Amino acid sequence: MNTIRHWIAAAIFACIGSASWGQPSGTGNDDPCAAVRAALRQAGTDSANVVSFGNDELLTCLRKGGNAMMLVDDTDAEIWGVGESGAKDDGWIAVFNKSTDTETVFVVSHEEMGLQTCPGNYALLDVLGDSPLRMGQEVKVKPRGVLFIRYRSLD
Repeated sequence: MNTIRHWIAAAIFACIGSASWGQPSGTGNDDPCAAVRAALRQAGTDSANVVSFGNDELLTCLRKGGNAMMLVDDTDAEIWGVGESGAKDDGWIAVFNKSTDTETVFVVSHEEMGLQTCPGNYALLDVLGDSPLRMGQEVKVKPRGVLFIRYRSLD
């Protein structure tokens, strides 16, 4: 009787284990544009994209971001900004390259990001590249790509 129970338990374990065998590990979402648009809570997006992308800063934007506002919409790029709720001068900027075959260059500046210039001291982070940025820096955004910037006022 014990042998039968062991075989049954082994069979159940094998069935459960095989359900996940061959499944890819990791987040499952490799589309940063979809994740950023969802973090900005744009119409027609699914917040599950943010969760499955697995970026803490995107999750923070989703949870603490106010209403996203389009800053620029031209033939090359679409730029969105969203302030952090409860924080006076902190938030996020998303630069979407609309081209399917050409890089676009975004110059990090107060004007392009819609930020105050006085006093205007900000800590800037390329969220998806996990690297600091500085005012005046040129950043290449690949075709159909996105640059997602976190800004925090130092003043």
